[in-house]
Amino acid sequence: VLKSAHDTLVLVRELRAFVTRHRADYLREGKDSDTVRDGIESEVRLSVKACQAHITMLKSTVQEVEAGKTEGVQGVAHMHGVVLILTEFLQRVAASFDQCREVRFKKVLASAEQLEAVRHTRGGEAWSMPDLCRARRARVLRELRHARRVRPSALLCLCLLYTSDAAD
Repeated sequence: VLKSAHDTLVLVRELRAFVTRHRADYLREGKDSDTVRDGIESEVRLSVKACQAHITMLKSTVQEVEAGKTEGVQGVAHMHGVVLILTEFLQRVAASFDQCREVRFKKVLASAEQLEAVRHTRGGEAWSMPDLCRARRARVLRELRHARRVRPSALLCLCLLYTSDAAD
């Protein structure tokens, strides 16, 4: 059990190092940043699932040991503590990546609001945006679609962007 716990700890530490190492890449603006960001998100998602599977296996093993009475009360309590510590560590690492996502989402939302503000300064009339703005708006829409937690204000921006697409 403790060997499995150590292996899980190594996986969570590797995930933390990966998130730390790729934080700047995830937040970077640029032409290929969407594919890089998608790759980082999928890697983190797979790693978190793998760590969760290890922790679930550890929990079930501890429960089997507890039911079989092969360990003393203190040994079982120690194993429960180890599983709890690993779970909390994984949650902290996942929360740090969620903070990256939140920073990125705020940037996307600010960009969408800025586009909407530009549209309102034109008097709300239907006008054709340059291709650069159109590509930027498409990127904003794509990022909003991929966002896990979409707030009502973001949905409003998304609706406004869709209506401005229809007007073009």
